[in-house]
Amino acid sequence: MSDSSHPLAKVGEQHAVSCEPAGLVPPPALNWAAWRASAKAVKKARGLSINMLAQRSGLDRSTVIELLGGRRGVEGVRIDSLWALAWALETDPAAFPDFLAPLTSPTAASGESADT
Repeated sequence: MSDSSHPLAKVGEQHAVSCEPAGLVPPPALNWAAWRASAKAVKKARGLSINMLAQRSGLDRSTVIELLGGRRGVEGVRIDSLWALAWALETDPAAFPDFLAPLTSPTAASGESADT
C-alpha cells in the first residue's frame, strides 16, 4: 500500500538527500608529503635506519616504510602509530604537536596531491 501523503513519499523526486550531518565540514586534506620530508630529515639527522625505527617503535618494518616512503596511502594510520614513530625518532613528548605540524601545512602546488 502506497501513501502519497506521507512526507517521505516523494523525497527522491523533489529533494536531494544529504548524507552529511548538518553543520559538519570535512577536515582539510593532510599534507603527508610535508610530514614525510620532515620525518625523513629527523631520521637522517639522528642516523637511524628503517630497521632501527621498526625495532624502537614496535611497528612492523613495512609500516615504517609505508609511512616514510609513501608507497601506499596512509589515510587510515592510527595516532598511536605516529606516536610510536615519534618516540623511535627520539622526539620529545612535549614536541609531539610539532612532529605532526607538517601534516597541516598547505600543499606545495594546488594540483599536487597531499598524499603523494
